[in-house]
Amino acid sequence: MSFTASITGLPGVLRSLQRTEKVLDDSRRLANACYDAASTGAEIASTIYSMSDYDGDRNVSVTARKTDSGATITATGQSVLFMEFGAGVTYSGERHPQNSEFGFGPGTYNPDSPNWSNPKGWWFKDPVTGQKVHTYGNPPAMAMYQAGKEVRPIAVENVRREIFGE
Repeated sequence: MSFTASITGLPGVLRSLQRTEKVLDDSRRLANACYDAASTGAEIASTIYSMSDYDGDRNVSVTARKTDSGATITATGQSVLFMEFGAGVTYSGERHPQNSEFGFGPGTYNPDSPNWSNPKGWWFKDPVTGQKVHTYGNPPAMAMYQAGKEVRPIAVENVRREIFGE
């Protein structure tokens, strides 16, 4: 008895596997390129937050992480919104460009309190230390906004270099 097996389809299967392997490799390289850019963005945002004008506890942590579609930069902490979008500072004309988009900014954190616009400032209890703190508010740091603006061209360049070899 004889047995004959046909392997005529094998070269096509191998080519398909090689294409799949290239797509997966490109996907890994793309994720790494995005993560590298996001890491730079996280450093930029952390630096801006650390240098911003803020009277409370700077309990902000900025991290970058890989995702299925690239990478994200995340800022967490009790003071993130106050620092990013500003709080009070009626003497400052500076506004975060995304105030209306996200619904934050001076006077939005506690709409029932008229003190945010008091020219003599106001007092708040620091949630970490429990101390009363006098403040006139703070201008928006715009750390995440600035990091996003600065990291976009870096991400594009990283992807262009990694995927297209340019």
